[in-house]
Amino acid sequence: MAEPLVRPMTAEDLPAAARLAGMLIRLHVGFDPERFLNLANPEPGYARYFASQLSDAETVLVVAEIDGAVVGYAY
Repeated sequence: MAEPLVRPMTAEDLPAAARLAGMLIRLHVGFDPERFLNLANPEPGYARYFASQLSDAETVLVVAEIDGAVVGYAY
């Protein structure tokens, strides 16, 4: 397996980062459905929020990619 490349998130990464955020929400709900809000479709909201943060110099948004595919993000 190739080494992951960690780099700043760009607008092109928003769909993949939002998809991963949605997966994380669903995982949390699966662990404790009474503690976490089960949103039916969180991806568009995450994409909008991440997009709003891309130009903030004090915000760190990075993605990890392997072979050109985004496989992780950090905020």
